Amino acid sequence: MQDQRDAVAHALLAVADFLKAQGFANATLAPLMRPIAALAERENNSLDLMFAQRARGGRPKATLADHERTGILAALAEGWLRTHPGDDMTQSDKLSAAARKMKGRWFGTVTRAQLETARELVSQEAKDHPAASHATMVYGWFVRTAEMFGADNAFPIMVRFFNDQKMPFGAGEGGILKTPRVSPTEDS
Repeated sequence: MQDQRDAVAHALLAVADFLKAQGFANATLAPLMRPIAALAERENNSLDLMFAQRARGGRPKATLADHERTGILAALAEGWLRTHPGDDMTQSDKLSAAARKMKGRWFGTVTRAQLETARELVSQEAKDHPAASHATMVYGWFVRTAEMFGADNAFPIMVRFFNDQKMPFGAGEGGILKTPRVSPTEDS
C-alpha cells in the first residue's frame, strides 16, 4: 500500500514540476500538492479529511507542516551561526539573538530552545526526513541570498520572506496543509 501512495505522490510531483517548468505559478500548482500532503499526513498517523479512513491507533505524529517549520528554523539557525562565527558570544547566546530577530507574523515568538531543538532534530534524522530535506532546501536559499545580498543581509531577508509571504503549500498562514484535525473516534 505504501508503494502505491509513493507512486501517486511521485506522479503528482512530476506533473507539478512539468507545469512549473512551463511557467505556471506556485499558487496554481497548489491543488496538485494537496493530495501529496494528505498522503504524507496519512503516513504521519494523522487523519486527513481528504481520505475517509480512520487514523491508526496511537498518538498522531508531527504534521508535514510541523516538519517544514522545524526545517526552516534549523536552516535559519544554522545560517545565523555561520554568518556570525567570530562573535564573542556562546552558541546559546547567538541562538537567543537569532530567535529575537525572527519574531513576526509567520514565526510568532521563537525561542533559543526551539532553534536548538530544530537543529538537533534535523542533524539526527535521515536526509529524506521531511524536516531534514526542508532544512537543506531552505539553507540552500539562505546561501544564495547571502551570495546575492551579502552575509549580513541574508538572515533578515529570509526572516522577512517567511513573515511576509502567504505560502501556497504547507508553510504558512493560509497554507493548504492547515486542515482541521479529526478525532479517530469520529465516524468516517
